[in-house]
Amino acid sequence: MCGRRRSTADTSLTATGVCPSGSEGSRPDAGPKRGGMFMHQRAGAEISHSIRRFSLFPHAALLALAVVIGLTPTAPAYAAAPVAGEPGVFVSNLYTPDGIITDSAGNVYVYHPTIDSWRVTKFRADGTVVWSTVAGGLLDVSGRLSFFPLLSDLLLLTETGQISTIDPETGLVVPWLNLLTAPWDTSAAYDVRTGLVVPGNLYVPSCDALPVLCSHKFGDLAVFTRGGTVDLYITGHYSGIRFVLRARSTATDPVFRVKLLLVSSAVNPATGSFFNYHRGIAANSQGKVLTTLPFEYVQGFPIDVALLFDTSFDPLTGPPPTVISNPQAGGLTSKGMAADTAGNFYVASGAVGNAFCGLDSSGALVTISADGQDIRCRTLGLGLADSRDVALSPRNDRVYMTVTNLNEVLAFQLQSTSTAPQLRAQNCSQEGTLRSTSGGTSTAIRFVNQTAQEVRLFWLDYDGQRRSYGFLAPGGTRVQPTYTGHPWLVANASGQCLAIYLPIATQADAVITTPGTGADLAVSQTDSPDPATVGTEVIYTVTVTNAGSVTATRVSLSDTVPAGVSNIRCTDCARCSFVGKTLTCPLGDLTPGASATWLLHVTPAQAGALTNTVRVTSDTVDQNQANNVSTATTTVR
Repeated sequence: MCGRRRSTADTSLTATGVCPSGSEGSRPDAGPKRGGMFMHQRAGAEISHSIRRFSLFPHAALLALAVVIGLTPTAPAYAAAPVAGEPGVFVSNLYTPDGIITDSAGNVYVYHPTIDSWRVTKFRADGTVVWSTVAGGLLDVSGRLSFFPLLSDLLLLTETGQISTIDPETGLVVPWLNLLTAPWDTSAAYDVRTGLVVPGNLYVPSCDALPVLCSHKFGDLAVFTRGGTVDLYITGHYSGIRFVLRARSTATDPVFRVKLLLVSSAVNPATGSFFNYHRGIAANSQGKVLTTLPFEYVQGFPIDVALLFDTSFDPLTGPPPTVISNPQAGGLTSKGMAADTAGNFYVASGAVGNAFCGLDSSGALVTISADGQDIRCRTLGLGLADSRDVALSPRNDRVYMTVTNLNEVLAFQLQSTSTAPQLRAQNCSQEGTLRSTSGGTSTAIRFVNQTAQEVRLFWLDYDGQRRSYGFLAPGGTRVQPTYTGHPWLVANASGQCLAIYLPIATQADAVITTPGTGADLAVSQTDSPDPATVGTEVIYTVTVTNAGSVTATRVSLSDTVPAGVSNIRCTDCARCSFVGKTLTCPLGDLTPGASATWLLHVTPAQAGALTNTVRVTSDTVDQNQANNVSTATTTVR
C-alpha cells in the first residue's frame, strides 16, 4: 500500500507486489563514524540511588500489586529532563522502559508498561510527550521497535510474535504480520555452539502448521531493505534454545517467509533462570547483521558470543558467521542493538555485564566497529543496571538507552571523528550544462544517504550523460573513488534528481537529505533611498532567513559591492574579508525560522545605476539554492 495508510492487516508490501524504492519514508539513520565518545562523565547529582527501585521483573510486580489492591488505571506521568552532563537522563520515572527507536525529526519512541497495558510513547527531542498509545496487552511483556521505510511507519514486535505498524504522526496501531502464522522453513540452521549445520526443526519447530500450540518467544527486531527485498531479522527462544530468524519479502514473492538461520544448542541447566532473556540484533547499511547467542553456561550464567554475518547468509551455503568476541574472555551479552550509517553497532548489554568491560559493567553500552575488530565499553558505574535497548539520533551524535530497573532513558553524547569537508549540493537545473572534464586529480566522495529511501548514484560523463553507479540503501554510506572535474548526480529510485555534487581535491562528504528536510537559506535586500543623489549615502538592508527544517551552520554572506562608490561600511565589518570588490562576512549559525540582518553603507560618486549583489552559503546542505542570491539596482541622479 504505497503512499497510503493500511486499513487492514496485510503481510505483503502491496496488493500485487513491493512498493517502489522511491516510496517516502521517515527514518534516516545517518552520520559519520563516531569515536572517542565516552569522555564525558555522568553528573553525580542527577540521581539518588537510594530512591531507585531495583527489581529484575518490576513490571510483573507492578501488575501484581494492581490486582491485589485494586488500583484503577491512570494516565502515565513522566518527568522529563534536558540532556545535560552527558551521559544524562533523557526521561525519568518512566516505568520499566523496554524498546526504543528515533525518527528523522529527532523524536524518540519508547515501549513501556502501565498498570493495565503496554504503551508506545512519543517524546520530542526535549523530552516532552507528543502522544502515548496502547500497543500491547498484559501478556506482551517485551517489545522492540524499528522503522519500516517503505511504509513510513514504526514496527513493533512483541514477545508473542505479533508485528504491528504504528503511525508516527497519530500513534495508530495496526496488526500487520504474525510470525506464528507466516510460512516457515526450519530445515537447516547453523549451530553456534558446535559450528555445524544441523536440522533446524530438531531444535526449533515450525509454527505455521499449528500456531496455537507454539510456545516460541520473540525478542529483538532489525529491518534491512535493498532493492525490492525486505528482511526482518528476529531473535527468540524456544524451550531453552536461542535462535535467529529472517522473515523475507521480495519483489517476486511479496509474502513474508520465515527462515531459521542460527540456533544455539547451549541450554541453560537452570530452567527458568533470569538469564534466559532475549538477545539483541541489528543490521547495518552495509548489509551486515550482528547478534549474540549463548556459547555455554557456567553455573547458570550465559557466556555469549557476538556473531557477524551477511544478509545473504544461508545455513547450507554459508559462509558461516564470524565470531567477534572470545567466549574464553567472558563473551558479550546483549538485550538490544542499533547501528549507525558508518556500520558501527551499539549494544545494550543488560544487567549481567561483560567480563572485558570490567567488574562494574552491569548495563554497559558497548560499541563495535563495522568489521568487528574494535570493541569498546562505556560502563555506567550505577551498580545493577538492566539496560534493554538502544537507538541513535538522526545525526548519530547521541545514543539513547533504556534502563529498565532504573525507570529511565539515558542519553550518551557521541563525538564525531570525521574531519572531512562537506560538499555543497548543486542545483539539479545544472544537469544539462555539467559534464566531466579530463585531467583531474584522483580523489573520492563519501556519499551519506540520510533519507529513508533508496537513492541512485550517477556519474555525469564527458557528454553530460548519466552513467549508473548503482544504489545506496536508506541510511547507507559509500566511498566512491573519482576525479576532480567529474560531477556526480544523486536521484531517487524513479530517476528524479535530488542533488549534484562536485568533487574537490581531498575526500569530502556528500550528505543526501530528503527534499524539504534540509536547510533553506533565502536572502533578500532593500535599498534606501532609491532614487539617490551623488554624494548621499545609500543603505542596503540585507535579510537572511533559514526557511528549512535543520540548522544552517557557519552561514556566510558575500556582497559584490557596486562600482563607483566610496565610504564603504557594513555591519560588523571588522570580521569581514574584502577581496577585490567582494565583502565576505560570517553570520554564524541560523536555526530553522531564524533570520539575520546585515547593512551595507556606500556613497555613490557618480550618476547612473548601482548594482548590489549578495549571495548566502553555509556548511549545511541547502535543498533550495534558487533563493540564495539577491540583486538590487539603485538609480543615482
